[in-house]
Amino acid sequence: MTSGGLSVIIPAYNEERAIGAVVTSVFDALSGKVPGSLEVIVVDDGSTDGTAAAVPSGAVLVRHPKNTGYGRSLLSGIDRASHDLIAIIDADGTYDPHDFGEMLPLSDTYDMIIGARRIEKQTVFVKALRLLLRSIILYFTGHHSPDPNSGMRIFRRDIVTSGRELFSLKFSFSTSLTVYSCMTNRFVSYVPIGYGDRTGISKVRHVRDSLRTFFLILSMGLMFRSGHCIFAQMILFLLGGGLLAVFGLIGPGFWGIATGITWIVLHLTVLAAFQAYIMSRLYERLRDRP
Repeated sequence: MTSGGLSVIIPAYNEERAIGAVVTSVFDALSGKVPGSLEVIVVDDGSTDGTAAAVPSGAVLVRHPKNTGYGRSLLSGIDRASHDLIAIIDADGTYDPHDFGEMLPLSDTYDMIIGARRIEKQTVFVKALRLLLRSIILYFTGHHSPDPNSGMRIFRRDIVTSGRELFSLKFSFSTSLTVYSCMTNRFVSYVPIGYGDRTGISKVRHVRDSLRTFFLILSMGLMFRSGHCIFAQMILFLLGGGLLAVFGLIGPGFWGIATGITWIVLHLTVLAAFQAYIMSRLYERLRDRP
């Protein structure tokens, strides 16, 4: 285990009912078990309740003047952190900080250790979204991720500093951190953990956050796995073209021809957009080189 200490970051937005117990539990779970010093940072992301006042003494409090999002809060905490080894945990009481005890010993070997939640209560819709997310990550990275968006993990600060501009400022931060780590060939491990009921009201919106996550993965895919993106787009083009051929271009006459032309133009436009994005990212990297 690293000997440089540990910074635990807890992003909080309107969590006055849970934040005190979570911070206290973090200190109880990790005090005396971290070589070096233990630092707990609570980032109050523009809360409109008594979250800031409920933070126990001993924790560092960082306050945002307005609500900016989960990912932005974590970045603020990382910027404030004194140590290179970072841990994050949610402020709603769903995670047990004592599970860090199983994750910490792996921090000498792995760049990131993720708590893989055992979630018992899930709707069919949410299960389908999680399966789709894991499948997309597997396609792009070849990495099987049982819980890519877990909010409890330990990682090295340099993962964030090297790809900071690519991470989501919202709830997709955790997923984008997982995907970036896999695409840049970091060593990632998973430790099974429990997952309880949250205190208060959830701020997650599954459809909105899933769409954001998809576009984040696509942008990283274009940057690090451009061949995968183009191959997937070609498969979709061929499948769509095959369906159009089977159904006679949606019918005879003008509308059938117009549909076929539209399909081809659409995919050529997507390919051009892919190429433009890749070239712009390459230009930015070359421009920023010393």
